[in-house]
Amino acid sequence: MLAAKNDASTIDLIVAGCDSLSPNVTTDQRKAEILQRLKEAKHPRRASAVFSVENDHNPFILQDCPKCHGIGKVCRHFTTRGGRCVAREQCDSCGGKGITGEIERYFSNDNPEIVAECRSEGRVACPACGWRFRATDPHAWTGQRHMRCGQKLKLTYVE
Repeated sequence: MLAAKNDASTIDLIVAGCDSLSPNVTTDQRKAEILQRLKEAKHPRRASAVFSVENDHNPFILQDCPKCHGIGKVCRHFTTRGGRCVAREQCDSCGGKGITGEIERYFSNDNPEIVAECRSEGRVACPACGWRFRATDPHAWTGQRHMRCGQKLKLTYVE
């Protein structure tokens, strides 16, 4: 598939054969939209990230919108004659997508690996942030990084 490559010649070929976009859109705008679609297809959202040895347990992800925090909707509070109301509306910052379109690493922590003790019941105290977690909890441990602070840990088992 041509869309799998991310170089200028492939984008030019795709744009030349792309009639699904509005005819009033310039070629540069078409290229930008196609590049954005390729980026969204290649990189997962934060909730769908896969941690593996190949990506050092720190995959590239699509950046969540800072205004709506990846939801695509924002709450609007207003007062009417009957009282206060809350309405959920589409985020104007991301257009309801929940992403900015930029790519970032899942964790911003790039510090070197630290040794941490794992007790016999599986509890670990992270030396970077002090938070305690179970090494069996996938919401707290990727197998190499602590989910709360992103610190790489090498677990040593202690009785």
